[in-house]
Amino acid sequence: MSRQWIAGQSVEMSPGALMAALGAERNFAQVKAAKADRVELRFDLDPQRWAFLQLPSDHPIVIEEFGYFAAVTASWAIGLMEPGQHSALTRMEWRNQPARFDGEHACSGTARFQPDDISHFELFGADGRKTADLRNRGFIFAPGDFEAARAAAKARLAAARIKASAFCFAATDAVGLTGDRPSFVGAPRGRDPGPRVAALVTRDDFYPQHPDIEGSGDHVNAAHLLECCMQAAHLMMRPQGRLRCHGGSAEFRRFVELDVPFDIAVAAPAQAGRAVSDAEFTIQQADRTNAVIRLKLAIDHASDQALPG
Repeated sequence: MSRQWIAGQSVEMSPGALMAALGAERNFAQVKAAKADRVELRFDLDPQRWAFLQLPSDHPIVIEEFGYFAAVTASWAIGLMEPGQHSALTRMEWRNQPARFDGEHACSGTARFQPDDISHFELFGADGRKTADLRNRGFIFAPGDFEAARAAAKARLAAARIKASAFCFAATDAVGLTGDRPSFVGAPRGRDPGPRVAALVTRDDFYPQHPDIEGSGDHVNAAHLLECCMQAAHLMMRPQGRLRCHGGSAEFRRFVELDVPFDIAVAAPAQAGRAVSDAEFTIQQADRTNAVIRLKLAIDHASDQALPG
């Protein structure tokens, strides 16, 4: 899998020609039509090319991936991003349609851009019914700017880096996993001032070593952090079944460094019930708050199997 795009133009072109101009054959999100403030998209639902599609459609990783590809592809289509630029997510909010928790992934969507830099996405199933709403905020940067801004943080935490072999990860079945997906969190470390778990993401936790998560390899990305929260929720709430996510929000304030342990403070019910529960996860590294993630979780009593991701 590769995240590479070719800048397109907002001009009258056939869908096939516009898709080719955007390099759609190598992109999960493909452009059907583009206007100045609205882009119509279709999604490549081949699980052989996009392993995250093996996860349930409501999983936060799936929502983040749909939002990522939709945002970048739509930005190229209407000229908001130039060649050589990249984007970083600072906030996301989403709401899944509970009636759509049937395993079906969205096959199309719309992207709208607002003057306050908030991107609004709607995802639709094959029958045309909406599956989710997303709102994202981010910023665009050049690679050189990014590397310069990251240098000081990397140097400050260099001494705290450890190898995965030195970290005691929780058992995969305790954090809601099956298959070969790795645990990112450790055992709970106390309940004062609240439940906390340690976590670690290493440079080896990207695709293809990790079946679902890819990225630049420079920092712990949004998908990793969302997965850490889902694992921490399973560890703390001990559900008799798998947790489903009805929606949530995330604020990404600082980059989380790879190979450096971080803490997740979990504010959630002791156990998950049938009703939707609000859970909040505060991610801290080196005594700084890096991200705050809130998830609306409910137990799926129709299944007693763990999540595959």
